[in-house]
Amino acid sequence: MNLLQSESWRVGAATLGLALLGAPAGSVIAMLVVAGWSNREVADRLFVSVRTVEGHLYRIFAKLGIDDRDQLIHLVRLAWHET
Repeated sequence: MNLLQSESWRVGAATLGLALLGAPAGSVIAMLVVAGWSNREVADRLFVSVRTVEGHLYRIFAKLGIDDRDQLIHLVRLAWHET
């Protein structure tokens, strides 16, 4: 498998793309969670605390009216299939 086909490269590129477009940190965190990353992995990648990641996820869940990451994953995948 070459670099461009690897999952970590695609997630890294997506994260960088969102950051360059000025996406809020919550959007970047949501994308990494949907990609299957743990809160600790997201925190390490973005150089923030796990508590910061948890706070962003709490606010995302509240805005979307959901309770957990599985629901977030489901909603994002639905949105991707609609575009």
